[in-house]
Amino acid sequence: MLQGVECFDFSKKLNILVTGSLDHCIRLWNPYVTSKPMAVLEGHSTGVIGVKIHEGLMQVFSYSKDAVSLYSTIKIVTLKCIVD
Repeated sequence: MLQGVECFDFSKKLNILVTGSLDHCIRLWNPYVTSKPMAVLEGHSTGVIGVKIHEGLMQVFSYSKDAVSLYSTIKIVTLKCIVD
Protein backbone atom coordinates (compact mmCIF):
# COMPACT_ATOMS: atom_id res chain seq x y z
CA MET A 1 0.00 0.00 0.00
CA LEU A 2 1.29 3.45 -0.92
CA GLN A 3 1.42 5.87 1.99
CA GLY A 4 2.30 9.49 2.46
CA VAL A 5 1.21 12.87 1.16
CA GLU A 6 2.23 14.04 -2.29
CA CYS A 7 0.56 17.49 -2.08
CA PHE A 8 -1.65 19.58 0.19
CA ASP A 9 -3.53 22.86 0.54
CA PHE A 10 -4.97 24.56 3.62
CA SER A 11 -7.80 27.06 3.95
CA LYS A 12 -7.96 28.96 7.22
CA LYS A 13 -11.25 30.55 6.11
CA LEU A 14 -12.92 27.16 5.49
CA ASN A 15 -10.93 25.44 8.27
CA ILE A 16 -10.00 22.52 6.03
CA LEU A 17 -6.81 20.75 5.01
CA VAL A 18 -6.82 18.81 1.73
CA THR A 19 -4.17 16.22 0.87
CA GLY A 20 -3.48 14.20 -2.26
CA SER A 21 -1.45 11.02 -2.43
CA LEU A 22 -0.10 8.32 -4.71
CA ASP A 23 -2.93 5.96 -3.66
CA HIS A 24 -5.22 7.99 -6.03
CA CYS A 25 -7.20 9.54 -3.14
CA ILE A 26 -7.93 13.05 -1.93
CA ARG A 27 -8.51 13.41 1.79
CA LEU A 28 -10.27 16.27 3.56
CA TRP A 29 -9.12 16.89 7.12
CA ASN A 30 -10.19 18.93 10.09
CA PRO A 31 -6.82 20.46 11.06
CA TYR A 32 -7.60 19.91 14.75
CA VAL A 33 -8.63 16.23 14.43
CA THR A 34 -5.86 14.40 12.62
CA SER A 35 -6.70 10.82 13.65
CA LYS A 36 -8.84 10.26 10.54
CA PRO A 37 -10.00 12.32 7.56
CA MET A 38 -13.49 13.82 7.34
CA ALA A 39 -13.81 12.39 3.82
CA VAL A 40 -11.86 10.30 1.32
CA LEU A 41 -12.56 11.19 -2.31
CA GLU A 42 -11.76 8.67 -5.02
CA GLY A 43 -11.83 8.93 -8.78
CA HIS A 44 -8.31 9.29 -10.13
CA SER A 45 -6.62 6.40 -11.92
CA THR A 46 -3.13 7.61 -11.05
CA GLY A 47 -1.52 9.32 -8.08
CA VAL A 48 -2.69 12.81 -7.18
CA ILE A 49 0.05 15.37 -7.86
CA GLY A 50 -1.73 18.60 -6.90
CA VAL A 51 -4.70 19.94 -4.95
CA LYS A 52 -6.02 23.50 -4.65
CA ILE A 53 -8.85 24.91 -2.54
CA HIS A 54 -10.94 27.67 -4.11
CA GLU A 55 -12.33 29.42 -1.04
CA GLY A 56 -14.78 31.66 -2.92
CA LEU A 57 -16.50 28.72 -4.62
CA MET A 58 -15.90 26.36 -1.66
CA GLN A 59 -14.47 23.77 -4.04
CA VAL A 60 -11.39 21.60 -4.27
CA PHE A 61 -9.51 20.94 -7.50
CA SER A 62 -7.27 17.90 -7.75
CA TYR A 63 -4.79 17.05 -10.47
CA SER A 64 -3.22 13.83 -11.65
CA LYS A 65 -1.76 12.59 -14.93
CA ASP A 66 -5.14 11.13 -15.91
CA ALA A 67 -7.59 13.92 -14.99
CA VAL A 68 -8.49 17.16 -13.30
CA SER A 69 -11.32 16.73 -10.80
CA LEU A 70 -13.56 19.26 -9.08
CA TYR A 71 -15.22 18.61 -5.71
CA SER A 72 -17.66 20.63 -3.64
CA THR A 73 -16.42 20.97 -0.07
CA ILE A 74 -20.00 21.48 1.09
CA LYS A 75 -21.58 18.31 -0.31
CA ILE A 76 -18.36 16.29 -0.74
CA VAL A 77 -19.47 14.92 -4.10
CA THR A 78 -17.73 14.89 -7.46
CA LEU A 79 -19.18 17.62 -9.64
CA LYS A 80 -17.14 17.19 -12.80
CA CYS A 81 -14.17 15.19 -13.96
CA ILE A 82 -12.26 16.34 -17.03
CA VAL A 83 -10.24 13.62 -18.76
CA ASP A 84 -7.83 14.20 -21.64
